[in-house]
Amino acid sequence: FTTWEELTGAVSSIDSANAQEVAREVLAAAVQFPGSIASLQFFTGNPFENLRQLGPSGNFDGQVIACTDGGDATISGFIANAGTYTAGDQLSAIFSACVRDPSGSPVDSGQLDVQIDSYQSAPLVQSGSATFIGLERTVDGNTVTSLGTLDQSVEIIGGATLEFDSSAMAFVLIDGLVLRGLSNVQSNSLIDISVPAPRPLTLNYSGTLATTALPGTFDYSVVVPIVSVLDDDPATGPTAGETLITADDDSTVTIVAVDNLNARLDVDLDGDTTIDDQIDVLWADILP
Repeated sequence: FTTWEELTGAVSSIDSANAQEVAREVLAAAVQFPGSIASLQFFTGNPFENLRQLGPSGNFDGQVIACTDGGDATISGFIANAGTYTAGDQLSAIFSACVRDPSGSPVDSGQLDVQIDSYQSAPLVQSGSATFIGLERTVDGNTVTSLGTLDQSVEIIGGATLEFDSSAMAFVLIDGLVLRGLSNVQSNSLIDISVPAPRPLTLNYSGTLATTALPGTFDYSVVVPIVSVLDDDPATGPTAGETLITADDDSTVTIVAVDNLNARLDVDLDGDTTIDDQIDVLWADILP
C-alpha cells in the first residue's frame, strides 16, 4: 500500500467473529502511537536534557550523548541560548540502541527531529513538533517503527500531575508485517506523580485507524476515561474506562474495562445502540 486510499479501499464491518481482532488492532494503535517519546527526552537523565546541561549554542553537529543504560544519541541542530531552549530551537537526534531503563527496555534506534515552541526547565513545560524518521522502538523483543510528524507537549502541574498531550493529522506505525495508518489522532495522559510507583494513569485518545490486518477504516474514541497504573505486567490492563470503535457500516464494538485482568466487548451489529452480543476477554488477549 502506498496511499491512504489504497489502504482504506474496502468497507469495514464489526461482528462477533472479528470484534476481538478489531479491539486488538485499535488498542495496538493507541498504545504504540509515540505521543510522549519526544517529550521524555527533556526529562532528567535523558539526551535532550543532558545536551542542555552541556550548554552548546548556535549551530552544532554530532554531539554524542550517552544513554543511561546503554547506547547513545548523536544530536545536531541549533540552540539560540546556551543552557536553555527557546522557541525556534531545532534538534535532530539519531539514536543508536539507546536504553534509559535498568530493565533494558525499551530500546530506541533511528532518527527523531524536534522543533521547540516553548520550554521551561523547572517545573518542566515543553511543547513543539516532533518528526519521526523511521524511529524504531523495541519493547520485549517487539519492534515498532514510527513515521510522521506530531505536535506534542508535556507539563508538570502543581508538582503532582504529569500531563502528556499529542496529536497528528497523519501517522504510520509498522509492527512486523502489519502497517497501521492513523489520521486525526489525539492522545492525552495524566499521571499522578505524587504517589509511589506503580502510579495511576488516566488516558483519553481518539482517531481513525486503517490497518493491513483488516479491511476499511475504524473510528475510535475513549467515551469513559481509561484508568490504569504504570506497571510492566503484560497480563494486566485498565481497571475502568470504555473505548468505542465504529466501522464504516456503523457497526460498533465498545471495549469495557471490567478489572485489571478482564474486559468485555459489547458488539452492536447495526449501530442502533442496542448491544447484540457481549464477549468476555482477557486484557492479555487484546493488548499489544
